[in-house]
Amino acid sequence: MDPEVPCEYSLSKADIQAIIAASPLPVSDFKRYAPVWRGIFGWLDENQAQWLFDAARISGRIGQIVEIGSAFGRSTIALGLGVKIANNGKVHGVDPHTGDIEIKRRMDGQEIKYSSLEGFNRNIHRFELEDWIVPMAGKSEDVVKQWVERNINLLFIDGWHEYPAVFHDITEWGKFVMPGGIIVAHDYIKLRDAIHDGMKELKGEDLQHIDDNMVFFRG
Repeated sequence: MDPEVPCEYSLSKADIQAIIAASPLPVSDFKRYAPVWRGIFGWLDENQAQWLFDAARISGRIGQIVEIGSAFGRSTIALGLGVKIANNGKVHGVDPHTGDIEIKRRMDGQEIKYSSLEGFNRNIHRFELEDWIVPMAGKSEDVVKQWVERNINLLFIDGWHEYPAVFHDITEWGKFVMPGGIIVAHDYIKLRDAIHDGMKELKGEDLQHIDDNMVFFRG
C-alpha cells in the first residue's frame, strides 16, 4: 500500500492499557485516554473527541448511539470510552470501510484493495471496547434499512462528505432519533448546506456550534 494511504494504529493492547492505567487522571476524564487516542488515524481533533466522550457518557444511559463514518475508529473509540464509563448503551459504527473522499484522493486511482475494517476491529480490541462497540460494515443507505426502533439518543454524522450523502444520513437516520435526542455533524464548514437542509427537513431546532467545524441540534 502507498505510504501516504493511512494504516491502523501501531501500539499493542498491552501498551495502550499500561499507559491508560498509569495516568493519575480519573476514568471520567478524556485526557486520561488522549495520549493513546491521538495515535488513531483520523480527522477528529481532541476537543471534538472530548465533546463526544462526554455526550456518550450521558446518551448511553438513555438510548443507543449511532455513528456514520468510523474508518479506523478515532471517533468511535471516543464514544465507546464514554459509554463504557456509563456502563450502559452501545455505539453502532456504520461504515463500508472502503475509504472516505480524502483517502480516495490520496490513492489517486491506484488499484488497491483498501479496507479499514480489520484495523478498526483491532483498535476496538486494543482499547478493550468489544462489549460497547457494534461494528456495522456497510453503506449507510443499506444499513439504515435494518434499523427499526426509534431509540437513538445520539447520532454522529461523519460519513461520505458530499451533499446527497449527508442530507440522507441526517434525514433517514434522524427518523430513528428519540424525542430530544441529539444529531451531531462533523465538517460543518464544508457541509453547511446539507446540514441546514437536513435539519429543516427533520424539523430539528436550535443548531449549536461545538466549534467552527462541528455542530449539533435536537431531533
